[in-house]
Amino acid sequence: MYKEVAIDPECMKDFSYYSLIKMEFGFEKGRYISAVIKQWAREAYPHVKGSDMPPVRKKSITNFLNGLMKSRVHELFLLADYRRTIAWKDWIDWWSEQNQKHSFALTLSEGRVENSVDYMAVLEGAECWKIKPTLMLDRNPDEIVDVLEPLLKISSELTIIDLYFSFAENKTLVELLRRIQAVGAKISDFHLITAIETSDPSAVFEREYRSLVPESMNFRVTEVPQRYIHDRYFITNSGALKAGYGFKDGVEQGAPADKLSVNLASLEECDHVMRGVSEAYAEGKARVVFPLP
Repeated sequence: MYKEVAIDPECMKDFSYYSLIKMEFGFEKGRYISAVIKQWAREAYPHVKGSDMPPVRKKSITNFLNGLMKSRVHELFLLADYRRTIAWKDWIDWWSEQNQKHSFALTLSEGRVENSVDYMAVLEGAECWKIKPTLMLDRNPDEIVDVLEPLLKISSELTIIDLYFSFAENKTLVELLRRIQAVGAKISDFHLITAIETSDPSAVFEREYRSLVPESMNFRVTEVPQRYIHDRYFITNSGALKAGYGFKDGVEQGAPADKLSVNLASLEECDHVMRGVSEAYAEGKARVVFPLP
């Protein structure tokens, strides 16, 4: 449900694209602009200055671009680690080389590159632009992790809060760790928070997950009380998803519960849940069971 979007800097000569960027990108929107921020802004600037848009609108965009040229990070931009090895000459060359190695979810351009969409295509409902409010999934590990993968690829920190997501004998967790390696995701911190008690977590880790967890990953498991947190969350430093029935796989029963519903979670909700976890530690209700101190 998260998309890496390439935007042709030339598009910034049209105020419509600036509006789209300001309103439809970021943590809660499920889209990030994939670009080297300063270089992208520098390349966009002359297109804006040379445009015939009204001065007030032109000033809004140039102020935005000037801010980007002074920034290394921005809430609307995210360049995944696996894209950082390609040097920026100009946007078209950079886009072409990136797209050959790792295609973007979509590219916004006024036709300067192949298979791009423009502002009118977005308004008319281009499928590649859409992010559904809810996805309905079969409760099998592959399909669940397929939805999580785009977020894994752009993140470095991951917290799963799912009180019924067991540490032992969890096929989804196995597939998730395999996928992290397969796509080259740079998850350095992985924290599982569950209410399912595990007998000898250290033995479980050695038997089931040791070969799947790189030495560079800080892998932790915390147990909290039953019913302490109601919903289930997949929270990273780049975005968050919320599941109505939990991320663990299940046996098909021919009932509505066979489907897992997943939707985007807001920053406010994530902050609220994470504060609750911090309070659980402070009150002695939560304890780290792996690794042991």
